[in-house]
Amino acid sequence: MRAALSLIVLLASLCTAQARTIGEKAVENHIRPIYARLAEATVGLSQATDTFCEAGQKNRAPLNAAFKQAVLAWAGAEHLRFGPVAEENRYERFAFWPDPKSLGPKQIAAALRDKDASVIAPETLAQKSVGLQGLTAFETLFWADAEKQPVTADAQVFRCAFAKAIAKNLAQIATAVRDVWMPNDGFAANLIAPAEGKLYRDDKDVTLELFKAFRTALQQTRTVKLNRVLMGNPGEALPRRAAYWRSGNAVGVVVANIAAVKELYEKCGLSEIVYSAGQGTDKATLDQFHLIEEALEAVGDKPIADITGAQKSWAQLNSVVFGLINIQTTGGNAIAEAAELPMSFNSLDGD
Repeated sequence: MRAALSLIVLLASLCTAQARTIGEKAVENHIRPIYARLAEATVGLSQATDTFCEAGQKNRAPLNAAFKQAVLAWAGAEHLRFGPVAEENRYERFAFWPDPKSLGPKQIAAALRDKDASVIAPETLAQKSVGLQGLTAFETLFWADAEKQPVTADAQVFRCAFAKAIAKNLAQIATAVRDVWMPNDGFAANLIAPAEGKLYRDDKDVTLELFKAFRTALQQTRTVKLNRVLMGNPGEALPRRAAYWRSGNAVGVVVANIAAVKELYEKCGLSEIVYSAGQGTDKATLDQFHLIEEALEAVGDKPIADITGAQKSWAQLNSVVFGLINIQTTGGNAIAEAAELPMSFNSLDGD
């Protein structure tokens, strides 16, 4: 009898543990791990930058690897435009991209030319233009000749001090965002336990926020990361429009963007909503993710100009665009319909 009662209690506890809200799944399975990785990667970048500069700027390999990790970690977080990252202009300060007018490189060139002391201390840099902060500014310093003139030894020292301030500032932002998400009674409570008077009133509001992140990730990756680069054919392609093309991370960023939105779909309850609307729709959505992954694997991690300049690899990358459209029209529409959400919403629409 006791054994039977113990089994009943165990099963009840397991059912309770499994019956997590969509907000709990999002926070525990997706959001917290993402910002933990981002904090770790940016701390690593800061350490690698310090080491590189203190060693006379001779061995670039560890710095390149650390920058790549930070860029990919941010690509995995880009779709999360809500919460603490949306406060204090953190999102834009982390990576000012796209920058169609090249404001960032122009501001960086001026700061280097004038040896602006306010950009070499994280505290004052954090108050400057977003074009002078973040991953894109860091890339410009080490992968582009921002001054368009020979770099003297003194200029190299200043450039390194600038980069160290950027990396430390990034680590501070990422750590702050991670820490705000950690306690259950902090911002996370809005998603975990929505209620009247909170930012999200109920699970439907939480689902809408996650749905907006899902749609925005698909849309931004398709239109901003790919379409404006690929254009109509290899002859018209504009590879220098790609994110992080200078450092060779353009394809890696797209891979990380799509991996993040797939994780959002699979681990945060969205796939369950689609499955409830029809098992075939969920399978079709996952099949599209798989086809995209195969296409990106075939493209490889070559420089973006090499990929867009060849018909075969251009077509492979272009197939990703259509795959993202298909995910939006299968999984995205199914989520909206089953959860009774407005189909046109994304994270860029505002309130």
